[in-house]
Amino acid sequence: MTDKAHHNVELPWTGERVVPDIPELEALFQFHWIRYSFAVANMDGGYVLDLGCGAGYGAHLLAMSDPGSCVVGMDIGADAIAYATNHYQLPNLRYVVGDVLSPPFPRASFDLIVTFEVLEHLEDAQRSLELSRWMLKPDGVLIVSTPNREVYSKGHEKPWNPYHVREFSLPEFQALLHAQFSHVQMYGQQHTVGSLIWKNGSLANTAVRLDLVGNRPVSQATYLIAVCSSDELPSQSPRLWLMEVQDLQDVLGRHQHHVEELNVRVARLTEWVQELQVYQEHVEGRRAVRAWRRLQQVYAWLIKHTRRRR
Repeated sequence: MTDKAHHNVELPWTGERVVPDIPELEALFQFHWIRYSFAVANMDGGYVLDLGCGAGYGAHLLAMSDPGSCVVGMDIGADAIAYATNHYQLPNLRYVVGDVLSPPFPRASFDLIVTFEVLEHLEDAQRSLELSRWMLKPDGVLIVSTPNREVYSKGHEKPWNPYHVREFSLPEFQALLHAQFSHVQMYGQQHTVGSLIWKNGSLANTAVRLDLVGNRPVSQATYLIAVCSSDELPSQSPRLWLMEVQDLQDVLGRHQHHVEELNVRVARLTEWVQELQVYQEHVEGRRAVRAWRRLQQVYAWLIKHTRRRR
């Protein structure tokens, strides 16, 4: 990864968007990074919009991969745009603050729009897709991703992520897309673990063996990715990214340590809540407090009946 930003407290991780260089979140970051790498194959110069660009690392990858393109990164968070502007600069890349439901661009502005992990944050995902189609040139391409509700929030009635308004199953996602685009190619994204055997020299001719990887359907993928257009789309083969992990046990250990820290915080907060409940019960039991509550009830009754007489 080139010019990857150093983690900075000016854009803390809250769970709403991915922030680079947090060791405990490396796997999640890689999920996002690979989507942008997937999108690079659809670039051929022209104008590109990263809709909901967050910290800017993805827009930077797009601009770096195709210097002949003009890339715009847009996000509703002024703090995210400030971070992106400070950490990810290229001559063919600029950032703007904007809302995906009221973007500041004219019709048919872009050859390619990418919008990764944005739809689930919106009250009106359909409107966002309508606007994306409106901003695309007639032969433009939209690449969009979202968590698969059936996998990502399995066992939950509502999205477990508090920043997600609504998540989609594969059929729901497809219905949203086909309402706007006549051509839709659907992909699934899933992490897998590999083992590399090599000798000194180039890895260019490495054979990829998928013996131990089940041929699961896209409906079982953690994330759903769609390539959409009003024009014909070329067929694209599945792709596999190998992520170098020098010590997988070390990565898992840091993740486990992060989880344990969160569990300690949750336990501490639970203890505080219990203490506050005990204190509240103690206060509510005092005679003066009971009398005050009764006076509030009488006052509310008087106000209610006075209004009726009027």
